[in-house]
Amino acid sequence: MNKLQCLWCQRSLNYDFSVHFLVSFSSVAPTRLCTGCLDQFTPVAAPHCPKCGKFQATTQQCSDCRHWNDRMKASLISNRAFFPYKDQIKEYIKQYKLRGDYRLRLIMEPLFSNLARTNEMLVPIPVTATTIEQRGFNQVSGWFGSNQLFPALLALPKDRPQAAKGRHDRLSGPQRFVVNEKLRPACLNRDICLVDDIYTTGRTLHEAAWLLQSAGARHIRSVTLAH
Repeated sequence: MNKLQCLWCQRSLNYDFSVHFLVSFSSVAPTRLCTGCLDQFTPVAAPHCPKCGKFQATTQQCSDCRHWNDRMKASLISNRAFFPYKDQIKEYIKQYKLRGDYRLRLIMEPLFSNLARTNEMLVPIPVTATTIEQRGFNQVSGWFGSNQLFPALLALPKDRPQAAKGRHDRLSGPQRFVVNEKLRPACLNRDICLVDDIYTTGRTLHEAAWLLQSAGARHIRSVTLAH
């Protein structure tokens, strides 16, 4: 009997591993959530915007996507989100990203472990060197375990955190990324999946997609934890 604690509520978890399991060298790990918490972190299947993945009452394009269509004359990405950004997921982001509880990466790791399609390059939205120094990790990279990620983008220094900015500032602020010149050749004619934690206005992912497209990427989609 192996005793663990639920990563979210800290209740004890008991797993009875059979002899067959122990000698099979299975790489399948038991979930680190209790039954009650697992229900709260189960991805939802609900009507959503076909372009950005926003959960809503209809399957029509949302106002943000119409804004980007008008502004850029083309939609560079198609995004899908696992959760609506509310309730338990908001608290999860606060505990994991803002308070730096790195253990909580394991809750979402199963969702991201098999994300990449065949011949697709996984590119996390980067964070600044200052953020890495303060927090100690990139919250997106933490969800991928040992899976190979390609840091095709680099973050420029920023004046203040995105969470402290209003909608207007998020949409109209200066460019925040540049292409990683060392990996620019690897982007040519490649399919890319951008990964971020939260889709808010869409500016972060559209900017990233535009840069990767300018570097020669063939097809770009994105996946976020929440919208």
